[in-house]
Amino acid sequence: MKKIYLFSLLILICLIGCSKKTNTIAKKHKSYQYFKVTTWVSEKYGFKQIIKDDSLFISGTLYDGSIIDTVYHFSLTDSTLYYTEIKEDTTITVSYGYDFIFYYDMPYFVLSTPSSYFLVFTPEKRDIEIKSTNNSKSIRFEIDGYSIGDIIDRDLINFTDVSNYGVPLEIGNLRSNNDIILSIIGDSIIYSIERENIHDYDIDNILKVVTNKLGKEPEHDPMPNKKAIKHEPIFERYSWWNSGAVSITLSRGKYVDYFGDVRTINWGLEYDDKLKQSLMEIVYGDKPKSSIIK
Repeated sequence: MKKIYLFSLLILICLIGCSKKTNTIAKKHKSYQYFKVTTWVSEKYGFKQIIKDDSLFISGTLYDGSIIDTVYHFSLTDSTLYYTEIKEDTTITVSYGYDFIFYYDMPYFVLSTPSSYFLVFTPEKRDIEIKSTNNSKSIRFEIDGYSIGDIIDRDLINFTDVSNYGVPLEIGNLRSNNDIILSIIGDSIIYSIERENIHDYDIDNILKVVTNKLGKEPEHDPMPNKKAIKHEPIFERYSWWNSGAVSITLSRGKYVDYFGDVRTINWGLEYDDKLKQSLMEIVYGDKPKSSIIK
């Protein structure tokens, strides 16, 4: 889970920028009404972001110990939040996608960052009435009949590990198919799905299905033209992203084992939905996990 923490730091550093000065005249979009009637708050990894009226307040401590306390005055379009900042006498426009979303009948404001991660803001007034914007497209995929966000019977999983790094998760294999690896958030919500040991003859159909549903060709990183060495496996990858929400990676690799023999890592498929996962983290991700005691 280290990648979650590192990417989150990148998100916040990207939001914070290098200047406390802004020079934006707010254009009053209809969505401003939601920021006038209540304050929206996002807290994660020691950082706090607050949205009120046309202002984004950010405070916290960076990894180097420096304190951040700054404010940006933003404007809105139908799908974008943007502001200007001055860096070395140059005015720069910074923009982020946004969404107003209902998740389990609760309203949230979601800000999508350039690094394809999402910051989820919760309103202090929880009974606020909002209109969903649906700017971020979360396309559903299924692996062995399961999808991210589904509720699953815990008895169907052979749990093998837990992680409390960034997001508390339980990890295990599907009892009916040991090649399916599920990460569970909360008590029984599927957070992510992996499929191991995929046959070569299935790859072409996987490429066609994912490309068709996402409407874009994958980025292809061919197998490097070099030999695998100990502790440095090499991989071939196909990767797709959908507006920063859905992320799918199909990969295979090679490595050198303890005896110096070259081994093959069979094709595997990783399925994530950053938008759903960010919302699940807010609702279910506050309780640590242990494989020994509950």
